Amino acid sequence: MCIRPILTDGLVGYLSGLSTGSEWMDEYLCVNATVHGTVRGFSNGVTFEGPGAGAGWPVARSGQNQPYHFVHKRFITLVVMAVIHDEPKKRTPIPLIRVVMDDKDKTVLFGVFCTHDGRWMTVIHSGGRQILSTGWDPGKPCQVMLRHDTGNWDLYINAREAYFGTYKGLFSKQTVFHTSNSTGRVGKLENPAICHSSTPVCITEDSIPSI
Repeated sequence: MCIRPILTDGLVGYLSGLSTGSEWMDEYLCVNATVHGTVRGFSNGVTFEGPGAGAGWPVARSGQNQPYHFVHKRFITLVVMAVIHDEPKKRTPIPLIRVVMDDKDKTVLFGVFCTHDGRWMTVIHSGGRQILSTGWDPGKPCQVMLRHDTGNWDLYINAREAYFGTYKGLFSKQTVFHTSNSTGRVGKLENPAICHSSTPVCITEDSIPSI
């Protein structure tokens, strides 16, 4: 399934094929993602099945030892290899990746959604939503990379820039990464990873500084 190089230099978090019925294991800093709904593991990823299936990665939740403390001041890069097997049957966009505050309202700071007509949509807090010209194909692997640095959001789809936006708010110490499938059908995720990066593209080893 993997169609892009696997990150090495600069990598500080990695979720692949290690999972239980309740957790998806972070193989670097051991901040495991909590899974919900029907989730099946395979050799290098997980499959989300059914409404509400997904995972939350609490990289900066209060009360932990804070191995990802750097997200409080500046963001990191999140890279996901994904296959979406079915288009949403309803017109409501379905989330693939969201950066969510762990507050009462579960405020979404930034989100990447797929639409019923095969398009990508972004949502930015206090900045509205935008349908992108970039599309996705059912059953075809894609690499989605999300990066935030000093107020700027960058989204890359298969190594091509798809979106640039600005968020002026502050990150909370309760930030959670959510990746989910709410279509009632099946979607696979392979090798979500996070890394420090001072470059706009976190795709190949050469583009990521060592830490």
